[in-house]
Amino acid sequence: MSDLEATKEASSAGGGTDPSFAAATAPSYVDTLFRGPEGLRPGWGLAFYVIAFLFLQQVAVQAAWARDLGYSGLWSDLLEKIGNFLAAAIPAVVLSRIEHRPWSAYGLPLKKAFGRLFWAGALWGFLAMSLLIFTIYERGAFVPGHMILHGTRLLRFAGFWLVYFIFVALFEDFWLRGYSLFTLARGVGFWPAAVVRSFTRGVHWLFLLRDAASYRNSLVRGWISHGVGLGREFLLLRT
Repeated sequence: MSDLEATKEASSAGGGTDPSFAAATAPSYVDTLFRGPEGLRPGWGLAFYVIAFLFLQQVAVQAAWARDLGYSGLWSDLLEKIGNFLAAAIPAVVLSRIEHRPWSAYGLPLKKAFGRLFWAGALWGFLAMSLLIFTIYERGAFVPGHMILHGTRLLRFAGFWLVYFIFVALFEDFWLRGYSLFTLARGVGFWPAAVVRSFTRGVHWLFLLRDAASYRNSLVRGWISHGVGLGREFLLLRT
């Protein structure tokens, strides 16, 4: 009996059916392009975040200054700062749903608001800004002036600037050290990402003031901001 006949007889003895094999399903090219082992790839997530932020920020600025709210534009300026924070936060909320991650992963856990770390950060920020203002003062670019506000007017302006700079801090720190830092760290590691984001902040101050008289002051502020940023990254890593 030949091997072929033996194979046919074995197949007939088993019911005449060939063994079935499960079809291996490979992920599609599109799925592989956009998703990795940990979900959405860091590069795509960061690209979507930056594009969405830039679009929403433009909308926020135009909405804030669409009408004259008085007080030499102070209220519009405050609305712009609030809009900037929302422009940085909304894309992160959307991406947290896409990536199936909690909001707290991006550095602003709501359950720990005004807790121990908040007050430690407030003290760190106060000391850093005090050092910055003192440096600018020593270079002759800042003059304290005289007290011209008193009574309830002083308290109203103090409250206004308190709210104003809370949103400035929320925006700047979340934009630089929230979703963007978390996602960049997924791709290249924490400390390379921290250096890149802090250096970006320093370069921002180098080009914020364009005229030659203020260039050296912006240079000092840029490198101080870079150094302070790295210190904040260390505290963020520790916590």
